Amino acid sequence: MEATIPTEDEQYIAVDVVDNKGIEHNLTLEKQGGQIEYHEQDGYPDDPVERTNSENLHTNNARAYAQYYAAATRGYDTVEEGIHPDRVAMTMLVLADLSPEQLGEYFSTLHQQAASHHTDLEPVFDLPEEIPAGASVQYNQDVYLGLDRDDQQALVDAVGDEDATILEYLDDVEQLATDGGSVAATQNGFEAIRSVAEEHDVPELLDSFDTDRLIQDVSGVHTVWLYHDGINERRGEEADVEGTADAILQVIPNDCETLAEFKEFLIHHLVCQVRDCYIRMGLTPPEPVQVTGPGLTVETVRYQGMDILQDIHDHEASIDWDTVTDY
Repeated sequence: MEATIPTEDEQYIAVDVVDNKGIEHNLTLEKQGGQIEYHEQDGYPDDPVERTNSENLHTNNARAYAQYYAAATRGYDTVEEGIHPDRVAMTMLVLADLSPEQLGEYFSTLHQQAASHHTDLEPVFDLPEEIPAGASVQYNQDVYLGLDRDDQQALVDAVGDEDATILEYLDDVEQLATDGGSVAATQNGFEAIRSVAEEHDVPELLDSFDTDRLIQDVSGVHTVWLYHDGINERRGEEADVEGTADAILQVIPNDCETLAEFKEFLIHHLVCQVRDCYIRMGLTPPEPVQVTGPGLTVETVRYQGMDILQDIHDHEASIDWDTVTDY
């Protein structure tokens, strides 16, 4: 994937993307929100119905990469909530640093509700009556960090080039990205972020962290079910925060009996989400996030439904990471 920005004005930015098949896409995005106002390419049919699965994937890769490229190179808010790899990675590190008390404060309801399916824990609330038999149920929760978005991007820019992410600069991440990694090994995620800021002489970023509240707020738990008619949702209480979430936890029923087990579950889940953020852009995930397991629900549905994709969502699958975007 390659991209350039030929022009922009006060409202829009143009991004030209060459996808992994060598097809050039000309896109125009809104700077605020990333809405794609224009997309032209000559390599595939214009009607998505007439494209093959491969052609639709490459077209979607180009759209996602254009949004990310505008955000990464110009700092515009062009990536949808919960799918910016740097912000999801930051969320993972902040979550890793939470004390048991903080973890319980923010995520005890999510833990108990998801674990009630496969443990003796009681559900916190009843499932919606409209969920049909045979539907797959999961629970989502929006997470808003206590780090300003501009400061997040400044930290990423300070430690590398336009394609770098915070993942590549934090030694803790390789511990997080393995099934055998222990929760104890991740207790200094936030300190690792502070260390990077100090090393790269951006001390003003340290002041933007609220050390007592690494997480600004979280939403209530949203109930999501997947059925033949698509992805449905009953929203829980919304967070009292302006703007969009840094990450959206998308948790399937599990057997985590304790919060400590759930913390490790969430860390691995967010690693999988970061992996999916790259794949949806047509990029091979960095080595620290080359792991298997369910991440972003929309991507999991694609892995399950398309024979041309590998079973990256399956914990037991053997993946050829060099070919994950060859389709």
